[in-house]
Amino acid sequence: YVAEYQFNAAQISAVGADGTNARTLFALPAAQWLPIGLTFNPGNGRLYWTDSAGASEIVSALTSGAGNTVVASFTGFGRGASLDAQGRIYFSSNNTLRRVNADGTGLTTLYTDASTNPLGQPKVDATNGRVYVGANGRIISLDLDGGTLRTVVEGVSQPRAIGLDVGAGFIYWADGDTITDFVGRARLDGTEFTVLIDITP
Repeated sequence: YVAEYQFNAAQISAVGADGTNARTLFALPAAQWLPIGLTFNPGNGRLYWTDSAGASEIVSALTSGAGNTVVASFTGFGRGASLDAQGRIYFSSNNTLRRVNADGTGLTTLYTDASTNPLGQPKVDATNGRVYVGANGRIISLDLDGGTLRTVVEGVSQPRAIGLDVGAGFIYWADGDTITDFVGRARLDGTEFTVLIDITP
């Protein structure tokens, strides 16, 4: 699933994992033109994303576009939506990592970085109960209540999006700012830091 932003004309699309059958699923309302981060919950068939076009909101809809619902509103510029095993939604807002229940209750700040630099999109490891996020030149992980902070990868710039291969023990990220643009990979213990795709600058 892919969130495509365009002023007053954003849409949600899909493509097969092999690159075939690319298609538009539905158009978003004009006011929801900046979807950042997208995740799917197969348990209820709903997509979740953060929209930061105006009021920052967590939004949800079925893959048909039906049932478009604002789950929660919050202050700051939001990024990402990632779910834990309970269906709770994790996202960043400016330099904070936050969580909200799928029904919009229980909005909680889990972590605030000492820097005012914005955090990237978080990614939940539901198997091991950890959440990963890019924060001020590194990737950190915390438990799902915000405790036990660990630095996973250092020496990065702005890790904006994260992917996990828990079975193989790898973390992947997209690092992008004015001086770096690359896709990187490392072991979950921080070793084997590798630049896989470099499109700098």
